[in-house]
Amino acid sequence: MSENRQPAVTQRERKDIGMVPLPEETFLRLTVNGRALGQLSCSPFNFEELAVGWLFHQGIIDELPEIEGYRVDASRACVQIWLTATASERLDGYTPVHISACAGGTANAKLYDDLAPVRRDYELDLERLRSLMRQIFDRETLFHEHGGIHCSMLADMKKEMILVSREDIGRGNTVDKVTGWGLFSGIDLRETALFTTGRISSEMAIKAHRARIATIVSLTTFTSKAYEIAVKTGMTLAGHLLKPRPILIHF
Repeated sequence: MSENRQPAVTQRERKDIGMVPLPEETFLRLTVNGRALGQLSCSPFNFEELAVGWLFHQGIIDELPEIEGYRVDASRACVQIWLTATASERLDGYTPVHISACAGGTANAKLYDDLAPVRRDYELDLERLRSLMRQIFDRETLFHEHGGIHCSMLADMKKEMILVSREDIGRGNTVDKVTGWGLFSGIDLRETALFTTGRISSEMAIKAHRARIATIVSLTTFTSKAYEIAVKTGMTLAGHLLKPRPILIHF
């Protein structure tokens, strides 16, 4: 008796009917100098970059040498970090505020005060930005598998090349990860631009400003608060970049 087999389902067909792997989510526990700073809802990879980038964007560290040591337990989604005396003083004065957006989170309230101007010392035009942004589609490997995940890239604007890309379920996490990579790699973040699939919120703009990144480019749009930050600091914002009518704001 012949066996009645169903025809194999292609990957494209599986995606069309929702038969694809779900994006993984975990809660990364971050402990600094023995103090539990909370949990980051994130994708379960690049924990070191995420933790270091997050500490930098919170204003707790200014540079990588302010971390005396760290330990990562990937199986338990836990990162422990020990700081130098200077960074420890900042940690003692750390006063986060809760942000209710996407997965939620915290931000250092002081980072929104007295925002300094940023400087861009590279040429900028729409076609160059578009050319770099198109490269994001080849780097969204997890997005192509199951969707529901963001991607950010850092580009060296003088060499016109993508330096790094990172994916995560949280758009803010992708910025933490590429910034963390930049700190580990010792690059000058002021010479880079940030490209992202997610919208540019005030949180995203503050993260870029903290790294002295003067240009943020999005496949979607930017919020009114992000625009206010750009006006105050001279940052460049670009939204809907690959659509027929992109938005480009720079000063």
